[in-house]
Amino acid sequence: MSAPVEPTPQAIVAVIHDEGRFLWIKRGPDVVRPGYWTPPTGTVEAGETLAGAVVREMAEELAIGVRPIRSVWQATTEGAEFMLHFWLTAIESGTPRIASPEVADLRWVDADDIHGLTPTFPTHLRFIDEIWPALGEG
Repeated sequence: MSAPVEPTPQAIVAVIHDEGRFLWIKRGPDVVRPGYWTPPTGTVEAGETLAGAVVREMAEELAIGVRPIRSVWQATTEGAEFMLHFWLTAIESGTPRIASPEVADLRWVDADDIHGLTPTFPTHLRFIDEIWPALGEG
């Protein structure tokens, strides 16, 4: 008898874009892959919707109130540890700031600047280079 297959854990990626720039964070020292630059991300908790996870994670990590607009892409992480759900997200209240040890730094960067941030994940760069332009959002 084979062991049951565990479902792939789900995570959200908040795509926060304003005036040609994206909000990206540097992962803190106590999280998986510390020091990597990514859009704000977080895991989906049991019983939580994807949109709910976007709202909760942005409040916890960046002290902002957000409105999840819509899901725009899905991809697995490089090692297939997580299914990533990319959500176009608007800031409704607050100014992004480091509000959790899960975040070491944050920056507003344009698509070209993102390539200067290292290290980054190939999946996130693919989103910026291929998926975002095809969405026609900005």
